[in-house]
Amino acid sequence: MAIALSPKRPREYVLEADRASARPTVFMLTPPTHEMILALQEGRAVTHAAAQGLALVRGCLRGWRDLPDEAGADVPFDGSAGADELDWQTVSELGSECLRLSRLATAEKKG
Repeated sequence: MAIALSPKRPREYVLEADRASARPTVFMLTPPTHEMILALQEGRAVTHAAAQGLALVRGCLRGWRDLPDEAGADVPFDGSAGADELDWQTVSELGSECLRLSRLATAEKKG
């Protein structure tokens, strides 16, 4: 039985380094739209890869839970701009997951 991967329904993702944690941070991601992918591809020659990754995560990030600040308090999700506060390693891993979700959604449409 095929599982529908709706682009509107966020998928939960836990960073690899956080998976063994008693209280991991959970990110809610949706696959990038075709428009997002095309915009990133068109800008590839003039935009730094890190900026492209951040743009991708901004477009796919729908929320998080249990993201602690330096003092251990939960950081509330403040829209896609919240991606700007994440470190580059987190953005890189989340960007890779967004692209994986895109491939899954594409494969499902063909399948």
